[in-house]
Amino acid sequence: MLKPSYLETKARKNKIPLIIVSMIVLFVAIGWLLYSYFGHRLIKAMYEGRSLEILNRIIEGQAVHPVEFYFEKALFLILNVYLIGIGILIGIGIFLTRRRENLDLQLNERTIFLFPLLLVLGFVFLYVFLPNWYLLLVKEDSIVENLQAGSYLLASAITFIALTKLRKSLHKYIFLLLLMFACSTLFIFFEEISWGQRILGIKTPEFFTAYNMQKEITLHNFTPVFEVCHIFYMAVGLYGGLAWIFTRNATWRGADLPRFIIPEWYCSLYFLPIFFIHLWHRYILEWPNRGYLIWPQVAMWRHQEPCELLLALGFLLVAAINYKKALDLIKTS
Repeated sequence: MLKPSYLETKARKNKIPLIIVSMIVLFVAIGWLLYSYFGHRLIKAMYEGRSLEILNRIIEGQAVHPVEFYFEKALFLILNVYLIGIGILIGIGIFLTRRRENLDLQLNERTIFLFPLLLVLGFVFLYVFLPNWYLLLVKEDSIVENLQAGSYLLASAITFIALTKLRKSLHKYIFLLLLMFACSTLFIFFEEISWGQRILGIKTPEFFTAYNMQKEITLHNFTPVFEVCHIFYMAVGLYGGLAWIFTRNATWRGADLPRFIIPEWYCSLYFLPIFFIHLWHRYILEWPNRGYLIWPQVAMWRHQEPCELLLALGFLLVAAINYKKALDLIKTS
């Protein structure tokens, strides 16, 4: 009897992930084809009152907005549906894999390391070939900004859960370190959502209107703080991306506290892009000198949003890794 080939063996072991990936591709392809063929036609019919009565009532601002405004809104809705649908499919895949194999699902370190490259390539593809889609993703209060805020909130929640596990342990310095990390990521989350200003419809106070660059309730957009933020972003990006290189041969590297301070090597590509984008903007090619790269509707400074998303995912990844390390530390204590 012939032995199964390497690819056949891999396919059997990864049957569920392959099915989920195929479903995601099919979901995206079908949605794209349906919207490309019917989307604008249906919206235009609704806009002109030629569709079903129940659908015509959805669009009521013909006197205020042109039909292109509703094209953009529909595109933004489609992107959100994609995001939610893909998230649900991935969640189902994780659940089924864990149930079938009866073990913790652990992502390969190389997969984690390479994921930022795939994400960046996806953003580059959208920017070059679908700039309007790209702009919808990176504009204010977009999917990318919401993902950033959600990542910081989840990182904070995971770390607070780890703190509940460590509260009775003897590792006081690690407890304080994780407490600082949890509070910092929670603070960043509130800054990302402007402390709930737009969600709650709070009017910007006069003080913030006068001194805040974006006229909103945030601290990092005050002019003096904003200038320091560039240095902070670069420092965090450089540390998160390269600290593991300079400490890998240090004798104290395996001690408990440094293990929680220094991000693992496979986290590096989540941190380095934010360093390079701010280095480029501030010291190589300042964006006032040229407003855009290829498409005039996408301002140069918008390109920092994908890098900030990677940074937020990096913090989330560090929180998850530290949670696992905290559990291991408790078991060995």
